[in-house]
This record gives sequence, C-alpha cells and structure tokens, in this order.
Amino acid sequence: MSNFCHRQVSQNTTNNTLKKMKRNLMYSPEKKFLYCPVEKVGSTFWRRLFLIVNGVSKTNNPFNVSANIYSKNYSAIKEETTVIRNSLKFIMVREPYSRLLSAYANKLFDINPFYWSIYGRKVIKAVRKNPSNKSLSCGHDVTFPELVRYVVKPSAVKNSHFIPIADMCSPCDVKYDIIGKMETFKRDTLHVLGRLNLTQLVMSGVLQAMKESVEIDAIKGSTNNLMNYLSKEGTLKCVTHEEAFKRKWRNLQLRGIVGSDVKYPFKKGEEETITRSQLIAVFQNASRRSGSRESRRKNRKLSLFEAYSKVEKKYLIQLSKYFKNDCSTFSYECRPSKIFQNNQNPHTNFFEIEGL
Repeated sequence: MSNFCHRQVSQNTTNNTLKKMKRNLMYSPEKKFLYCPVEKVGSTFWRRLFLIVNGVSKTNNPFNVSANIYSKNYSAIKEETTVIRNSLKFIMVREPYSRLLSAYANKLFDINPFYWSIYGRKVIKAVRKNPSNKSLSCGHDVTFPELVRYVVKPSAVKNSHFIPIADMCSPCDVKYDIIGKMETFKRDTLHVLGRLNLTQLVMSGVLQAMKESVEIDAIKGSTNNLMNYLSKEGTLKCVTHEEAFKRKWRNLQLRGIVGSDVKYPFKKGEEETITRSQLIAVFQNASRRSGSRESRRKNRKLSLFEAYSKVEKKYLIQLSKYFKNDCSTFSYECRPSKIFQNNQNPHTNFFEIEGL
C-alpha cells in the first residue's frame, strides 16, 4: 500500500476525504479505533462486533447481535483530522473478482427484490438489448456478464457493493495501520481484537469456531431473508415460490454451505407451505450431509470460474482496469490466470435453476 501510494500524486485531501467517508467510517472513542466497512468483506460481522467493542451490546457473541441495529449504533466522528492521527486504523480487503461475484450472488442472483428494484432495473435498462417489460419492471433476472458490462461503464451509477475498495476507503489518505484480508479473515480478526486488548472476545468459543458459526448464521439469515421477502407485496409478481427457493438453494451451494451434489429437497408445491423453522432445519440438514467444509468450499472456486467464463474477454480486460487500484494497493493479481488464461468450459451450473 505504501509503495502504491508513494507513486500517486499527493492531493492533500485528507480532510475532504474523511468528510466524504464520515457516514461510512466506524469509530470507537474508548479504544481509539477506526474501521472502514467494505461490503462483501465481512462488514456485517464487523459492524456487529463494533457494538460489542463500544459497549452497546453486552454479549461476547457477535452472531447474537441483531442485524436490525448493527448499522446505526456507533459513535459519530467529529474531529476528523485528530481521529485519523490518533487512532488505530483498520480495513478488511478482498480479492476483487471474488468480491464482485459475491455481491452479484447476494444482491442480484439470490432473491432480493429491494436490490432488483434499485439496481437490477438500472443494469437491464443500460446493457440488455430488447428487454422484456417484466425484466424492466422487476430487475430480477440480471446475469453476471450483464453486471460486469454495467460496472465497467464510466457512466454507471454504482452501489457500494460494486465500488472498488480503494475508492471507498481511500487508503492513500487514511494510511491504515492494519490491513486484514478476507482470505485470512479469522486470523486477522483475532489479531485486531488482540491489539485492542479484547481478550474476552479473542478467547470466545464462538470466534475460535468462527467457520462453523458463520455457516449457522448464514443459514438463519438466508432463511429469514427469503421468508421476509416472500411475504412482501409484489415479490411474487417477479418470481414464483419455487424459483425463489431454488435461487436460495443455489446461493447456499455456490457459497460452499451446501454441497453441489446434494439434491434440491422440495417437491413441486412444497415451497408454498413450509414454515421458517422447518426451512432452517432443511438447510442445516443439507449442510451436514454435504461432506467436509474443505470439499464444500471448492464450490466457491468452481462458481468463480463458471461465472467469469461467460464474460467476453474485452469486458474482462476493462474489468481488470476497473480493479487496478485495488490490485496495486492490496497485492492482488489484476489478471489472474484462473480467469484470463483458462480456456476450459465449466462443468458446473451454479447459476442455473432449471435443472434442479
């Protein structure tokens, strides 16, 4: 990061940068700790953790912190320059190609009428030739190649899930003391908590068994999101119960929570009568029957290859330029061979639901 920033022309923009970032930054006055949350890089977990760090929540288990309050209960930053000078500054980053795919899978492929409406419709209108009236109205069927074509457009209005990390958190202005990586999330999280002298959290059984806790939390969160969205007026105008459940199933598979060879568990029509607690039990049982975590995690690599294999080379090149600052700042390959030099056809179909 220092080498990259040294090559950049100094803009002397620390004050302006922090003022723009202020609504996104999280700050603990007691710990003198500053964190820049980045979507799809463990930000939900860290926002919850911040409530514990700031004493808002008394639990030692961040997975017990309500997702409804984690985004709005943290201390406001008043003196930006003083804060940045005197704080331990932390950011968590991620390989940009996997982050973009994760955002697509969560916000556009999975059942998410809110994002379909505010973002999916924009993508379809901007890049699809002859879209149907339903697609323009719902925004429910954006493909991954369409998303790539959209985000590389200079004129595109981009959501925070699709903006490069360097653009969101300005590492050359903030000069972070700790840069954690999603690829080593548990190790780096425990390191940060140790630096903050939060031994009760470092020793927490929940954090020591973080991978298991994350999967349990993901299943519960996925179930609640699915059932909540299906109860909202208008959702079923865009997708059927069956399609919504199948999208959720595929999402759990490509995230490595459910094995790719585990059969879709519902007969036609069963999706309309299942309860929330029954659905959690079904997903948990499917995860337990899916083999080792290491074997399931291969789904992530396979789904990455599948998704990018469908993107035209010229758009991949444009995407590598879009990711240039993230790659240079955080030491990632801008043209990874697994995406740019692999000429094999994928043998997976994580983004297809017709065959389930």
